[in-house]
Amino acid sequence: MDDDDYEDDSYAYWRAALADPKRLHSRDFTVTSTPECGFYRTKDGAPVAIWKDEDDTIIAVGGEEIHHRRHEGIWLAVARRPIREDWYHIVRDGGAWPDLDEGLAQMGDNIRHGQDEVAQIDELHDQVRTYREIDDDETAARAQSLRARLLELRAIVDKKREELKAPHLRAARDVDEAWMPPVKKALGAANILKALIETWESKKRRLAREAEEARRAAEAKAFEATFGTVEKSVPSVPEPKSQIRSGYGRAASVTERREVVGITDLDLALQAYRWSDEVAEALIKLAQQAVDRGATELPGFLIEVKARLR
Repeated sequence: MDDDDYEDDSYAYWRAALADPKRLHSRDFTVTSTPECGFYRTKDGAPVAIWKDEDDTIIAVGGEEIHHRRHEGIWLAVARRPIREDWYHIVRDGGAWPDLDEGLAQMGDNIRHGQDEVAQIDELHDQVRTYREIDDDETAARAQSLRARLLELRAIVDKKREELKAPHLRAARDVDEAWMPPVKKALGAANILKALIETWESKKRRLAREAEEARRAAEAKAFEATFGTVEKSVPSVPEPKSQIRSGYGRAASVTERREVVGITDLDLALQAYRWSDEVAEALIKLAQQAVDRGATELPGFLIEVKARLR
């Protein structure tokens, strides 16, 4: 029998739930204690059928009718988990849920027999290879079932990892609290001296460049004056060093590095790096932030609507 064959009012809840299952989980939705006819499943994957026989309500779990004293508990557990009728018959007759990954379904016995989480992750990791492409809703549902279990196992294993690591972290924090303040103090003071020395060495190199420029200017001036005497009075500049030795500890080597300290023309700078992947990534990141804030049009950018799983 198809779902559409249940047209009487007793199946209205089930039909509406199948049509819009998201509504069942909204804040304003409430479930009464009265069982509604239809087909459902329990959290642990048992198929449930509810129907009325004359004046009585009958609930069958896995094909077996249950006592009316358990009706309310079963109903409240499955009220937000409607399924299609054909799915009920498939599972009741021994088949697997159409929206459940086959490998995950086969792991049921292993899980019940105590297979540890790491072994389950290894097995399900291999199962992911069976999904080459998803081009229908049932395949997407099966893939999501596998994804959901992997995330559950990930949380379990990660919790164990955190528990095992916690005592060591506490011990490490105790050591850091005792020893990091003098470490940071020494490094901070050393960095101040490093900056002062670098400033002095940079100044010497700048003065040397200026002296060389003055010398060349004097030579050019003398040449223009028909081989006049070249003026030798150029500033005396300390010689830049490649190594600084002190009376204590190791020497410090001095190297030179050209550094970009600013931008004088933003248009030219962007033109120079317009094909850079890093610039494109930075611009896309800024554009995405604008879109997240509500921007609908961004000239020069391609915007698409994409699905995201949570």
